[in-house]
Amino acid sequence: MDFSKDQKALVAEWIDRQFERNRLFPCECAALSKGSPCVCTAHLQAYKSWSHTPRKRRHIRGWIAEWLNTEEISRLQAELTHRQSKSSKSGKSNP
Repeated sequence: MDFSKDQKALVAEWIDRQFERNRLFPCECAALSKGSPCVCTAHLQAYKSWSHTPRKRRHIRGWIAEWLNTEEISRLQAELTHRQSKSSKSGKSNP
């Protein structure tokens, strides 16, 4: 997944927010226990890996490629598009 330098902070914030709000993020890390999803060792590895990922674009892109599935990447891209359109609308001057 590609993103600009300006979007780097938004991408990192989005990933942090997903870990805070969704105990099963990233989805590839969920295991089934008694028929319902639960946190597994891979989730902890993903979180630890994210915690140690330098906030440089190439490192963030590497983490995304390793841990996020296509659905999560699509949600992230949609969030970036939404934020970009929102900021471009607020940047327009009113006559």
